[in-house]
Amino acid sequence: MAPERTPNARGKPQVYEVGAQRLSETELEDGIICFENDPIMTLEVGPGKSLFHVHKSLICHVSPFFDAAFNGAFKENCGSMQLAEDDPSIFEILVQWLYKRKLVTSPAARKNIMVYYSALVDVYLLADKYGMVPLKDFVVKCFFDRVKKHRGAGMNCGVPDTEIVSHAYANTVAGSCLRRFLVTCWAWGMDLDKYGLAITPDDILKPPEFAADLAIALALRARRGIEADAFKDLSPFLESTNSKPNVDDGRVKFEADRA
Repeated sequence: MAPERTPNARGKPQVYEVGAQRLSETELEDGIICFENDPIMTLEVGPGKSLFHVHKSLICHVSPFFDAAFNGAFKENCGSMQLAEDDPSIFEILVQWLYKRKLVTSPAARKNIMVYYSALVDVYLLADKYGMVPLKDFVVKCFFDRVKKHRGAGMNCGVPDTEIVSHAYANTVAGSCLRRFLVTCWAWGMDLDKYGLAITPDDILKPPEFAADLAIALALRARRGIEADAFKDLSPFLESTNSKPNVDDGRVKFEADRA
């Protein structure tokens, strides 16, 4: 549900109506939100039914799933919902993002880059489950920024390992922006000498679709040379841009899908 604008008066910030919630333009952008008469929904997460209390308008605004559940024809009237299959530790990161617009991960994830990447994949998959495109794009941006930072220290630094790739591929479909990003990391973020040494065929073939995607990406890299940089632009990896891969001007580019 897209926010609706209300008239701006006396130089005050533009205000948006999201359900019963009134949000200024700055608040929407920065995630600094003030609520007005907005109901609190209770979400029981995981087998142990960990409780999360979330403002209805906030979660419905970013998730078609929850919007339909709480506002649709078959809406939940009791103000609560059970999400028994979800991991409370990952759902907590989702809720933190709803209110803070940042990902608050565990101390272990802050110390170990692969634990951090694993958490990012889990958050992405949860966001995908509930149709939260803004969160999916935010996760990819965090991935992009961290990989780019580590690449500055040398090739092979910060490339997600095969376990992370396998987990992502097992829970996403062809064309996923997360798949596209992970393949790009392996094709352009890793020294080619590492293939056949630290990386074996069995590693790459764990998810067969990944092996096929990687072969295509490596062919594109070989065509444009080692100086080609697929990390100049974030937009190809964002679902909101609805894009697909192409090669042009000596580097990898992506262009919008056409009907």
